[in-house]
Amino acid sequence: MPANVESMFYYGDVPWHGLGTPVQDAPDSEQALIVAGLNWAVELQAVYTEEGLPIEGWRVTRRVTDGAVLGVVSDQYRPIQNREAFAFADALLGEGARFETAGSLAGGRRVWLTTRLPEEYRVLGDPTTVYLTICNGHDGRHAFQAVISPVRVVCQNTLNLALRQAARSWSIVHVGDPLKRADEARDALQLTAGYMAALQREAERLAGIGLTRDGWNALVDEVLVPRQSDRESDSRSTMREMLRAAMFLPDAQAHALTGWGAVQAVSWVVSHRAPTKRNPERPMTTFLDGDELMRRLLGHFDGEAAAPEPDPVEV
Repeated sequence: MPANVESMFYYGDVPWHGLGTPVQDAPDSEQALIVAGLNWAVELQAVYTEEGLPIEGWRVTRRVTDGAVLGVVSDQYRPIQNREAFAFADALLGEGARFETAGSLAGGRRVWLTTRLPEEYRVLGDPTTVYLTICNGHDGRHAFQAVISPVRVVCQNTLNLALRQAARSWSIVHVGDPLKRADEARDALQLTAGYMAALQREAERLAGIGLTRDGWNALVDEVLVPRQSDRESDSRSTMREMLRAAMFLPDAQAHALTGWGAVQAVSWVVSHRAPTKRNPERPMTTFLDGDELMRRLLGHFDGEAAAPEPDPVEV
């Protein structure tokens, strides 16, 4: 397991991210907290200069069990404990909800728990499973979020599209008493129906956009993974070849050489990329946050110029 995926379990088939320790039964929140290795708390401690003087307005978040420092935050920051996050999920989903994956990333700086929603969906005829993931940061960089993630069942690839018509996530900041906002919390579940309806509309729109083989190759070469120099890395060339081939995978033939086929090709490639030394937690962060390649593709079909890459797209 990659080092930055600190602890994790999964129930059932090996999940799309391919990480974690299998369990025989989907645990409830109390069991999941333990099995995932998340039964620890976070405390705030003062920050001092090298001379021992307190730095006003700032604190560090620290894991109680081993003293690991997780982040530097303002004195307005209020930690949301892992146990509170699991209790929040119970309140949203009802007592007895079962979780399919849970764990921590980057030495405990970010934690998540995921459950499969019982509703069945189809997107242009494809069976699609929807997961609700609660994720929380202890580093001051990540809000507390509920994220909707559709997964195309036939090949376990995620369809995490950032749509203009509907939000894919709901979040709150770590100030005051955030988890007491019960009315707003219910919005987290109401995301699902709106997002899936918008996803169906977007899929229909994109399925109506025709591409030629040359057009798809040009889109890959000029928009998704543009050439940077004559000496670029082999991995970028490999990524282009993967994208070109993914358009014609056997399970995607119904929408080959359409805009929706392009979405499925990018989704397949993104979902099946392996972790790297530089980004060992990539499978989970992509699942939670979406991916730059998909943002570029949707920007192209929306008629927007792709923003310049601050860094090369990691392949």
